[in-house]
Amino acid sequence: MLQVWGLSDERLLGKLKRVRKFDITPDGRTLVTESDNGTLRLWSLPDMQKLKVLGRCYGLKSWSISFDGQLLTARYSWS
Repeated sequence: MLQVWGLSDERLLGKLKRVRKFDITPDGRTLVTESDNGTLRLWSLPDMQKLKVLGRCYGLKSWSISFDGQLLTARYSWS
């Protein structure tokens, strides 16, 4: 389980189950999560509202966010 906390007021902002990997965009406004079934989701911070589901990414091996937060790259295995 992933818990997201506000550090200034030590308030729990949200809990997400079955998160395998996560990262935050450089501007701190978006959380990207990967679930154990390969689904990528975007969440707004700090309110933890779901912005977008990018769908299941079968064969997903890795992903990363660009330094400017404008691109999300993903590497797949198709075999």
